[in-house]
Amino acid sequence: MMSTTIVVPCYNEATRLPAENYLEFLEGRVDIRFLFVDDGSIDGTQDVLQQLCESSSGRCDFLQLPENRGKAEAVRRGILSALDTDSSLVGFWDADLATPLEAIPVLAEVFEERPRVLMVSGSRVRLLGRHVPVVSSLRWCR
Repeated sequence: MMSTTIVVPCYNEATRLPAENYLEFLEGRVDIRFLFVDDGSIDGTQDVLQQLCESSSGRCDFLQLPENRGKAEAVRRGILSALDTDSSLVGFWDADLATPLEAIPVLAEVFEERPRVLMVSGSRVRLLGRHVPVVSSLRWCR
């Protein structure tokens, strides 16, 4: 079983972060951890994340950025931090859970079934009249 760290960028999420959903999702899943990256929030997000992490039995952690640098930078910093752990897989997820957490094991399963796959991406965008083919395997290109 591969261990997975999911980076969750957060900016001013104190009233919107569904902390209970994250904690419920972690129940019975020893292979998944969350790293929340507070991107310089000014609304109490840090307190919410600290409480969430304390309630997670060590399965959640958070990184505090001193000032808001944008979602991409929060994801980048979180991924760099997650790569320094013993996780086999590292990914990122939106804090609002527009994509349900239950999709994480589905995406992670692709790596176990297809060891040559280097990246898996999910999207909640569905364009009317468009067909997006499923790629059976990805190869590193130079």
